[in-house]
This record gives sequence, C-alpha cells and structure tokens, in this order.
Amino acid sequence: MFFSSHVLADAEALCSRVAILVNGHLATAGKLSDILAFKIRGWELVMSDLTDAALQQAQRQGHVTGATRLGESRYALELPSTPAPEQILAGLIAQGAQLVTLNPLRDTLEDVFVRQVSAASDPSASLGAGSRRMGPA
Repeated sequence: MFFSSHVLADAEALCSRVAILVNGHLATAGKLSDILAFKIRGWELVMSDLTDAALQQAQRQGHVTGATRLGESRYALELPSTPAPEQILAGLIAQGAQLVTLNPLRDTLEDVFVRQVSAASDPSASLGAGSRRMGPA
C-alpha cells in the first residue's frame, strides 16, 4: 500500500518504510527504523517535589537545558544526552525530589525531513550518490 502525506507524524505512526522527496529528488528511502536510527539526543525528566533551589543548581551546573513548570513543584526537565541521566536524577532525589518519568528524546521523521530539506537548499550540500530525479525535469 502506498501512503502519501505531509503529516509526518501520521507517516511515522503508520509506515514501516518511508521515502522523502525534496524538489523532485529522492533524498532518502528505507526502513523507518534505519532512517531514524533511534539515536538518543537527550532526555525528558519529569520530577515532583522539586524545589526552586534544586532546579537552579542543576541549571547552573549545565545539567538542565530546559525546564517547564507543570504544577506546584512539578517540572518537566530537558537534559542533554551526556552526562548519564542517572547522575542528575540521583542529585535531585538527594535534595528531596521524586521521579515521575524519564524518557529518551529521539529524532522524529519530521526532524529527518527538515534536515534533508535544509541540505537540499544548501548549494554546497549533496543529496548523495543514490539520489534520482523523480517526475518531469
């Protein structure tokens, strides 16, 4: 079955193989798992009972790249891929915070698409040896 969509989240949810066309060129194609490579680019850590002082300390140390307040003393924290999140988590727990969730942040199909389009618009970038022109010239 062939499925064509500009809603990349739907394609990611429904398809096992994908192809990305940029300006009529086949930019990439293959198994979704191969294209995304599921490389972890960071972590989302949700904590409760997190004090402002503990959050500020983690931010000063460079362990937190983003913080969103979800409620009273409850935050979603974005962490870089290194150091390991266990080290940061242990420090926050030692200050009285409670772990709610820890999830890896991975590239989405949309992230891959944006990189492919950016590379195609850069005249010094190449689409790669396997690129083919699709459709009329």
